[in-house]
Amino acid sequence: MNADALYGALSTVAGLIGTLGWLPQIRRTLRRKAVRDISPSFLAQVLGSLTLYTIFGIGKREWWFLVGVGAQLVFVGFMAALWWRYRNNPEPSTEAG
Repeated sequence: MNADALYGALSTVAGLIGTLGWLPQIRRTLRRKAVRDISPSFLAQVLGSLTLYTIFGIGKREWWFLVGVGAQLVFVGFMAALWWRYRNNPEPSTEAG
């Protein structure tokens, strides 16, 4: 395996891990319909970081890198949309997550 293929594979695996890491939080938020424990500044920082990584990947033409970062950007963007939608909802009285 050459270095480019290895880096492409590593990039893809890292992107999958980063993307799948958001699934439990998204699932919990959808179930509880509350986001009090989620920091909007954290979401903004992650979105900003991933946006810059996307620009970097486009500039370097690193398409495998962009697949992983793009997927993360979609999931974090979805989480930010959930935060916006449920930001004024009260927390449920029992822990469901």
